[in-house]
Amino acid sequence: MSNTLWIKLATGAALMGLAACSGSDGGGGGSNPPPSPVAVQDQFGGTFSSAFAANANAAAPPIDPQPGDLPAVSLTADPIDF
Repeated sequence: MSNTLWIKLATGAALMGLAACSGSDGGGGGSNPPPSPVAVQDQFGGTFSSAFAANANAAAPPIDPQPGDLPAVSLTADPIDF
């Protein structure tokens, strides 16, 4: 192989090695704990969460859903992670 090909291969390998090492954000260990996961039923609002957690065999009647029980639908909000 020619000399220029070896130089190009060595330069490419060096750049790949540099790119692999530069992924660190410099945080150094991080003191912020990861956010705690939110239960799926809690993401639909308080009324839905309480109805979901209610005992099915309780003497109280089940909750009758009302139009304001769920939050409004937003097409720009993040989807709920099931």
